[in-house]
Amino acid sequence: TGRLARWGAEVEAIELELLAKDAAVAFLLARTAGRRGATPDDADRAAQLARELGYLPLALEQAGAAIAERWLTFAEYLTEWQARRDQVLTWF
Repeated sequence: TGRLARWGAEVEAIELELLAKDAAVAFLLARTAGRRGATPDDADRAAQLARELGYLPLALEQAGAAIAERWLTFAEYLTEWQARRDQVLTWF
């Protein structure tokens, strides 16, 4: 995804809708199932993460992939995201 409007002709823009809260939480839980540090508050933390990421599908996928790759808890990823959010957003 990107905010840039001037892509070359070889790039086709596809509009993605925001996910509903429940769908975003279900996605994060499923995407990281068996590949995250599980905690009793996973559903609540997944909801918080989805909200922080604006329910954006690609952002949720990237977060889910990072969590699964590194076996993080949602709380650990949230801490990292909150510490680096402003820096990351300058990239776009």
